Amino acid sequence: MMDTTDAFNLHLPDVGFGGGFALWSFRVCATGGANCRLTYAAFDQIFGGQGLDALNAMISFTKNIAASGRRRISLAQPCCCRTSSDEQSVLAAFAAAQSGDRATCEKHLTWLLAGEVPAGLVAEAVDIGELLLRYGMMIEVPKTMVTKPVNSRLKLSIVGGTDYVH
Repeated sequence: MMDTTDAFNLHLPDVGFGGGFALWSFRVCATGGANCRLTYAAFDQIFGGQGLDALNAMISFTKNIAASGRRRISLAQPCCCRTSSDEQSVLAAFAAAQSGDRATCEKHLTWLLAGEVPAGLVAEAVDIGELLLRYGMMIEVPKTMVTKPVNSRLKLSIVGGTDYVH
């Protein structure tokens, strides 16, 4: 396993280095930066002789998402510390793939694509997730909790003086 701390200073505390790298590489591929020397260097430093294969796997996954999706996916810039709900779904799909839960991976991809997941896309996510694990990059999914809506009655005033209670 290679030391990944020198590749670049990308850290998203909630998802760990593996999640940060997976998200960075997905963003880079989706925004057209996969053919950049910095991208090649990062993949080579982390994956050694498998760097180009790992990059090509992420490019293929990203292209298949783009070709199959029925809606526009929201992405931040490659080194942004904020994540969109779509990006969180990509990470959740990779995390499910890493844990061997293909059904949950497929559910995240179904939501992301807003439709049927094409044949082979779950397998691509599993391959990427397993590759990240082989190099010590576990994706940590933050704990989420379902909350109950607060039942409040807000008084809204409409211009013109008519009061509505909602």
